[in-house]
Amino acid sequence: MDNVINIVLDEAHVVKEWGGTFRTDYTKLGPLRYRFPWMIPYHAGSATVGNEMESELVKNLHLRKDSLAVMRCNTDRPNIFLVVKRMKHPANSYEDLAFLIKKNLGPGDESPPKFLVFFNSRAEAQAGAEYLRARLSPELRDKIKWFHSGMTDEFREEEMHALIIGESFGEGSTDAAGMVSLLALRLLYILTCLQGIDIPDIRIVVQYGASKELSTYWQRAGRAGRDYSIDAVAILLVEPRYFDDEKEKMAQKAAEKTAGKRTADGQLQPASSKRSRTGATSRSAGTAKVPSDSRKLDKAMDDYINAERRPGKCRRKGCNDHFGNNNLRS
Repeated sequence: MDNVINIVLDEAHVVKEWGGTFRTDYTKLGPLRYRFPWMIPYHAGSATVGNEMESELVKNLHLRKDSLAVMRCNTDRPNIFLVVKRMKHPANSYEDLAFLIKKNLGPGDESPPKFLVFFNSRAEAQAGAEYLRARLSPELRDKIKWFHSGMTDEFREEEMHALIIGESFGEGSTDAAGMVSLLALRLLYILTCLQGIDIPDIRIVVQYGASKELSTYWQRAGRAGRDYSIDAVAILLVEPRYFDDEKEKMAQKAAEKTAGKRTADGQLQPASSKRSRTGATSRSAGTAKVPSDSRKLDKAMDDYINAERRPGKCRRKGCNDHFGNNNLRS
């Protein structure tokens, strides 16, 4: 340990986002602090750590507040147009991705803009990519693939290289595809795979299905337009149940069902039940309950999806507030 001068944690947000799920070893990084003298500094870097996550990282990594320094850079990406769309088709049909690939696209047709589609699971990444491949003529179906952490480093390196040089139209993936072995370092332009990737000309990034945390989505959206001279778009395709109006409808139905059950059981229905049912549709934005089987979103992600019904009515401003960009000098 005499040769250790500092400890660096890159993409530090994954300590929280992945540590409680499939990367449980990340939860053991905190006790590591006690195996080194206190004068050896920790450096934790990430583009998507808001104030709340910052506090959690300090706690999880056992950092000393009296010697903590926080340095922030502006993570806003003005060349990326931010879009949220409500899914119009069942999520398992993947038909809301049809806009990416013209039906029966053939060898003589114009190639689509280079794209990445992020999914929340391996199975979705494969199924979504297969849907897009089916829209291509048979000769072009190898132009779209999927990959994730369950595939070999060699395969992922080859696929990223194909995307970089334009041999692939696009890829379907999960964030976990970013975890590559040290062998990947031999390709200097592939430092990581999607998590921190720097392909300059990706025009479209799609997040298929709401991610649990805004920091996760902001990392993915940031893969678009790495060449700041080009315009790009980040599209969040969201299940209807995460929009305020749908949450209010579901809350109203639940209230009516409960009231109906009371009546059927022979109980007196409270005089206030009518007001309760009416109030379910007029409650303040963001307070309607989501069914228990829905993925729980953090408040920042919920506000991003429902920005039109939040103070300020601006997704970019909400992101800048969350990540502290608005407190930085130009």
